[in-house]
Amino acid sequence: MNQFVCNANFQLVVTGYDPAYNKIILGEGCGFYKSKNTCNPITNYEGIHTLFSTIVHEVEHAKIECDVWQYTHSSHPNIHAGFSSLWDIDGDGYKDIWELNSVPGMLYGFTVNPGNPTNVDAYSSNYGVCFCAGSCSAGTMFEEIRCRNVEAALNYSLIDNDDWSFDPTNKIQGKQWK
Repeated sequence: MNQFVCNANFQLVVTGYDPAYNKIILGEGCGFYKSKNTCNPITNYEGIHTLFSTIVHEVEHAKIECDVWQYTHSSHPNIHAGFSSLWDIDGDGYKDIWELNSVPGMLYGFTVNPGNPTNVDAYSSNYGVCFCAGSCSAGTMFEEIRCRNVEAALNYSLIDNDDWSFDPTNKIQGKQWK
């Protein structure tokens, strides 16, 4: 699970995707803001846009898991859609034939070494520094880039009509109260 800490520059919502239980976790955060760009936190999502972007981002992690485990390839006809630990020899959470044959698997440099299995490509929620440096694991880079691209492509005005949130401090007032 991702745990974000408040800092003086911007605030984030505590969120996470727990693949072991296939659930999205939204917990108490430290404000109504979320940085639009982790590596250059100049602008923020605010209010309902924070919630909208967070949910869409975390749902995308779940979609990735479905894509990875539903993947099949003609070179391995005995490996079917669905999960089996036998199809993840290196234990990194990604189906081995997906790592070796899918476009994202090849693009992000996923590796499978049956002779010396390691989980080097596993997703890590501690990506703060390595993500911006481009040095995270293949799984972390792939998932975070895909999830952030989906976030960036959202039409945030679509949710504004449903924003009846009321902030008694009037800092981040719901769109319907303005």
